Amino acid sequence: MLIWVSARSAEAVIDRVVGSAVEWMRERFRRVPEGQKPRPKVALIVYYEGEEGHVAEKVQMRTADDEPIRKPTDEFERYTRKKPPEA
Repeated sequence: MLIWVSARSAEAVIDRVVGSAVEWMRERFRRVPEGQKPRPKVALIVYYEGEEGHVAEKVQMRTADDEPIRKPTDEFERYTRKKPPEA
């Protein structure tokens, strides 16, 4: 999952986006059929300016009951991305 957030957005907005991503990940965990081991979920937060952005933060969860782990991205994950076309 990629989440695009304006570079000028306040931290409070980013925290809300992360909260929504965590809820999405928990819902995805709940959809895994019983008896199957769920794969960890990762959401990348992309700051953008204009049509390009860079991954600035990663949110990870291993199970629906885990606390989310927020951390900066690794160097190889910080490449520039093109903003997807608007629908």
